[in-house]
Amino acid sequence: MDTVADNASSALYAIGDDRRPYDRAAVDGLTMELFEDGDLVSHGPATACLGSPVTALTWLARKMVEVGRPLAAGDIVLSGAFGPLVPIAPGRCYRLAMAGFADLTIECSD
Repeated sequence: MDTVADNASSALYAIGDDRRPYDRAAVDGLTMELFEDGDLVSHGPATACLGSPVTALTWLARKMVEVGRPLAAGDIVLSGAFGPLVPIAPGRCYRLAMAGFADLTIECSD
């Protein structure tokens, strides 16, 4: 739980514009695949994140209230990884595929 929903294991993040209304069952059913130049480098289910990303976000929301800085509208919150983290490398192209969402592609410049 030490690196859940706290952005401690990453330096950058990307946000796509393909959003859905909240549905707990749909969130818990998500799967993720990350490709580097077409090769699968990481994959996993939403349940890899404390059993549910919702559990991780609930923990974070309660912790933020406890420390006196409740989450506010517009805050960006990362729930935690669905699969193993991999380092990104210059000159590579990454594609994130999450079931039910449009793919997100990022090209890292040299």
